[in-house]
Amino acid sequence: MAARDTFARGIDDECYQMMRNLEQGGRRVTRVAFPYTGGWLVVAQDEFRGRDIDGECRTELKDMIAAGWEVHNVAFSPANDGWSLCSRGTLPALPADPVRKVENAVGGADIWRRMSTYKTPGVAVAVVTGNRIAWSTGYGRLEAGGAAAVHPESAFQAASISKAVAAVGVLRLMQTLGKPLTDDIRPYLGWTLPRRDCVTLKATPTIERVLTHRAGIAGRGSTYPLDACSGFSSGGGGFPGYGPGVTVPSLLQVMNGQGNTPEIELTTDPGTGYHYSGAGFVLLQRMIEEETGQSLTQYMDQQVFTPLGMRTSSYALEPGFERAAGHTTTGAVIPGRRNRYPESAAAGLYTTVQDLCRLVCYLNKAWTASGDVAGPLNRASVRSLLSPGPQSGMGRGLFVSGVGTKNFAYTHDGSNYGFKSVFKGYPELGAGYAILANGDDFGLVNEIAAAVRSVYGWS
Repeated sequence: MAARDTFARGIDDECYQMMRNLEQGGRRVTRVAFPYTGGWLVVAQDEFRGRDIDGECRTELKDMIAAGWEVHNVAFSPANDGWSLCSRGTLPALPADPVRKVENAVGGADIWRRMSTYKTPGVAVAVVTGNRIAWSTGYGRLEAGGAAAVHPESAFQAASISKAVAAVGVLRLMQTLGKPLTDDIRPYLGWTLPRRDCVTLKATPTIERVLTHRAGIAGRGSTYPLDACSGFSSGGGGFPGYGPGVTVPSLLQVMNGQGNTPEIELTTDPGTGYHYSGAGFVLLQRMIEEETGQSLTQYMDQQVFTPLGMRTSSYALEPGFERAAGHTTTGAVIPGRRNRYPESAAAGLYTTVQDLCRLVCYLNKAWTASGDVAGPLNRASVRSLLSPGPQSGMGRGLFVSGVGTKNFAYTHDGSNYGFKSVFKGYPELGAGYAILANGDDFGLVNEIAAAVRSVYGWS
């Protein structure tokens, strides 16, 4: 595979990953070498990465670079485990390297150590500055013990980031129909939304309320006791997914409670409280499919992903592109590698950090533009998507902060079994980031996000 001014074929995928990684900070790869005993070494001016390299060789490399010399040649003896290092001169002046700064500021250590601590085999990171992807890179493996390395083009389950991206599709649909978000969602469903006896008849679950988790549709884990309309737990709202050997129900079966979650219903009066609700996004998925006659997968591909160049994003249960495997908190591959989520708008998106940052770039530009910009939404729809709405701290489908300041931001995170994720955009700064991980602990994703914000001075 080619990457900028380098090319490689038939080498260890992690070696290629590091060749790409080291170039991200404005360096150039000056040497790639392979010991005859196995392993590899990549040198890029003042940085290097290696696997199964002699310990003394590694120490001398560090000392040579620390002394201000640029390593130009590394050779390994074919007869034994010998090696040699050569330099033709001192290091030139090099630009600041934010990638290395981020890597070395994760949880008080470096990203590899924190990945090991959290038993997460693979992570992908991308950062936006000036409304362009400034850098994107991968760390580790798509599956523990596997040969395939994580690259910025690698697809992961985005979990609840699915909701934020689906919200773009919902606003696209309402824009196309010329209908307001204040419409009652029920006439769009082709299905009768049940309600508990204590929900008043006049209560209206509007599309906008569904997008902001205020439609009275409490999620999984918040619905008990089954005859109550208050006192729910603060959690819930998600879906457990379906593992290997289990028949995946249709969307309608999920809505009717014929899957592994209760039926979707009005559990409390719309507008009276916030209940984070994946179930509400299932209804938005149903609305899109009923109104367009397409599956959510087809609709989002045509109306959102293709226009934005998000070529490795899909709501399909089993998309054709290569995907990361999920892992437990012990680092073991989850059964079946990935659970399946027919509740696609709520939890079923596969995407890459590059694609998420393409969305960030678009939303940032569309927010600050004086008129419409090319893409799925007009200016009014983007303003609706990102402006504070019925729920404090939310737009429509995304969480917002710093409203009215240069640090105004929108964000969403995600948690599926075996996967954790977050993305964030800063429209007034033309900035943002995306992080996708195939481990089951949010700590690592949060630490990487904090490192990115610290290095760039974002709040």
